[in-house]
Amino acid sequence: MFLLADIYTVVFFFKKNNNGNKNKIWDFKSESRKPVQSIQTIAAVARVQWRPGHESQLASCSLSNDNRVINWDTIRPFIPIITLGAHENVTSGFLWHDSDSIWSCSKDRYFIQQDLKTGLRPLDHLSSAAFDWNLCGDLTFAMEERRRGEESLK
Repeated sequence: MFLLADIYTVVFFFKKNNNGNKNKIWDFKSESRKPVQSIQTIAAVARVQWRPGHESQLASCSLSNDNRVINWDTIRPFIPIITLGAHENVTSGFLWHDSDSIWSCSKDRYFIQQDLKTGLRPLDHLSSAAFDWNLCGDLTFAMEERRRGEESLK
């Protein structure tokens, strides 16, 4: 069973009800019946819309448990680009005002315009360091140099 769909040129986005929180994207002009991409979310998706002027980006809001409007990029589907968390209750709907701002409403009875420039960028808060030991007890350490104010994927 399909919960929702949104059209951006030839690519469609569907949430399959029986597949947990894995959201899949199909290209219906392709001969393949396999999804071209999938995005794992923390909660079931209620609404989704492609970001105007950005072919690989879309926004979604949760059916429950998550008050944010989340902007995803299909190029990097494992972490959101931007999260907008102005509501105190579940976001019930949203609409792109332009490519950089979203109008959203919530069960908290507020209608809010949210700007992507002021949203939280989760990638900027992740550690860029990693370490590991091998079987011989050798330690390997890697760290990316990040300059203050450097932007993540736009």
